[in-house]
Amino acid sequence: MQPSDPSASGKASSTDSFTVRVRTNFAVFHLRAAVDAALRTYKAEQQSKEGKQEDQTSRPQPPSNDILMLVPVSVTMSGFSLEANVNEIIQDILDGSTDLPVTEGRKELLIDFKKDRSGNSLEKYTKVALLFDKIPDKGRSEWENAKLLVQFRNELAHFKPAWSSYSDGENDTNKNNINLLKNNNLTIHPAYERTPRFPEALMTYNNAKWSVNSVLKSSALFCNLLNIKNRYEIPNFFSNLP
Repeated sequence: MQPSDPSASGKASSTDSFTVRVRTNFAVFHLRAAVDAALRTYKAEQQSKEGKQEDQTSRPQPPSNDILMLVPVSVTMSGFSLEANVNEIIQDILDGSTDLPVTEGRKELLIDFKKDRSGNSLEKYTKVALLFDKIPDKGRSEWENAKLLVQFRNELAHFKPAWSSYSDGENDTNKNNINLLKNNNLTIHPAYERTPRFPEALMTYNNAKWSVNSVLKSSALFCNLLNIKNRYEIPNFFSNLP
């Protein structure tokens, strides 16, 4: 009788090995951090309003230190999520978890897109769409808000302190900041309505909530364009912002 072969019985031998591949995704966690900061901003604003009701004669007070800390977190993490999302979409396509056809040429380009850290995340969304013969409608509000979010995040991340001067309510220190302050999609804090100043004038709950919604809506628009799964479609998870 021949010695038994361990592999023939279907049982693993002590020398067998296997590899487990684990993929880390952070787009959703980035946005969860943005939502958490937005909720905390809401609570801080409510506390401030309750204090104001006790003193009807007081003028609008500037945002509290808590709000000055929390709104940039929400905007920045939303911006991070927007960029992480497109990189994860690219990996989804490379992994074959979408129905998009991937030729060898497309595969090489997608790998290059994922490695590229030099450009705007919206440029990467555009490149991915065009690679599959889809043209994003950049006139849509979802796209415009995503573009504004990228600008807002960049202005906070690369903030340069400067003296402010005003003429007829206009701040002449930075053209990009003025564009943000004049944008109707963003809410000016009541204390800075007459003389808006960046970034304090934009430190509001509405802007924190807007940053989260900008990611959700632009991702839904893009995923619908390519007919792929939208990773933010988690029932009731991102819908709890008041």
